[in-house]
Amino acid sequence: MARLSGDIYKKLRKKYGVDTIWSFSRINTYLDQPWCYRMQYIEKADVNGDNIYSYFGTICHDIIESYYEGHHQAHELLGIFNTKVSEWEKLDNPNLKFPSEKVRDGYILNIQHYFENFEPIEHPVTSEQPVLIVLNRNDRNYVLVGYIDSTYWTDDKTKLHIVDYKTSSKSGFSGKKLKEKARQLLLYAIGAHQKTGVPYENISVEYDMLKYVNVRYLQKNGKWATSLQERSNWVSSQQNKLLKLLMDNDIMEFEAQEMIDNAILDNSLESMPDYVQEKFRIEKGVVVVEATEKDMNELSEFIMDVIDEIEHKSKGDLEVEFPEPVIDESNSFFFHVLGKPFLQYHQGYKDMMLMNGMNTDGADLDDIMNYFE
Repeated sequence: MARLSGDIYKKLRKKYGVDTIWSFSRINTYLDQPWCYRMQYIEKADVNGDNIYSYFGTICHDIIESYYEGHHQAHELLGIFNTKVSEWEKLDNPNLKFPSEKVRDGYILNIQHYFENFEPIEHPVTSEQPVLIVLNRNDRNYVLVGYIDSTYWTDDKTKLHIVDYKTSSKSGFSGKKLKEKARQLLLYAIGAHQKTGVPYENISVEYDMLKYVNVRYLQKNGKWATSLQERSNWVSSQQNKLLKLLMDNDIMEFEAQEMIDNAILDNSLESMPDYVQEKFRIEKGVVVVEATEKDMNELSEFIMDVIDEIEHKSKGDLEVEFPEPVIDESNSFFFHVLGKPFLQYHQGYKDMMLMNGMNTDGADLDDIMNYFE
């Protein structure tokens, strides 16, 4: 679905009496790094351009969208992705490099496994659905617009699924951090609730973690234990369980280990005995976010608080309110991989690099960090 036009944004500002239509990415830039917010949204610095993860993330989104829009068949998707990888390998762009060969190989193998074993949603899917979120406090509107990767209805159109495709790592997508990670999708759920009236309990907020599968293992108590594992080596992650299963069935340890090594090489349990295979189930790496109406109300208040804070600071001394951060190990990955376009405006970084005779455009991450230790 096409993005909303500038004219529509203008009409929304007039309708709701606001100067700004916010996006979650704009708010999240402030939450992640206030100085970057200042550079991008206040000083209008040119920080456009992909990093390696946004580059491949866009490719994966486009491939999935092309399937649901009927442009390609499922069996074609792996070939399309492999073609994109070949095109990327010919590029000479320092911003489009993985931190290491190991990271590169693992990332690509995981995504290849996803498309090779593509599991389509078995319902009509809408891609890039615009969503409007209108929050209100003290007679003031706070308006946000976003775009949902995929939406679909199940259960006779009584349950709405909101899906976001993630090519990032699983860090933070579990436990107490999950709802913080899911703020964007939960906001979209608020917008969907406002538009359709569907109760929150009938909205499923889901992340399709492309690099991962859910490995389910049948325990002795009859319950299934589930863990999120990288696609390219999910069998390896289960080798302790496999060894115990085989040895409990009178397989000698050396023979069991050889069987496991072969399964790891194939990244499949097809060569294993049936009593092993029936203990495991491999499912799409979907993470579902459980949220209540109370969670949604708290998120709404949080977003309005953040917008108020941004607007207040934007009226003050920008050097004080949005100070240039010191680059160290706590934020080096962001600045040298995810937020590399911002480095050209970071005076401390430029001074340090020049002092040490290094090129600020093409420096390797490991070399850079040597100067900040």
